[in-house]
Amino acid sequence: MRSLACYRGSIVHTARKLAFHRECGERIRAAREAAGRSQDALAERMGMAKGTLSHVEDGTALSLYVVALVAQSLDNVTLEELVPISEERIGA
Repeated sequence: MRSLACYRGSIVHTARKLAFHRECGERIRAAREAAGRSQDALAERMGMAKGTLSHVEDGTALSLYVVALVAQSLDNVTLEELVPISEERIGA
């Protein structure tokens, strides 16, 4: 049987993961807007549906591949600009 601490750790991990995805999505949206691109234009350049890009921007459909594809598709945007890494360890 799992202890309460184990469940609490799982909940904290899930909350951190959701916050990370949400922040990454917000950064992607901001980078797209700064580049003057619509969701339609960026989605087409990436080879995905606009709806999928919308999910990426709200943080519900993120993968490392997609974030790298966004960076590549938006000229002069790096992965470091899109991925929210803090000074403290992730999951600490």
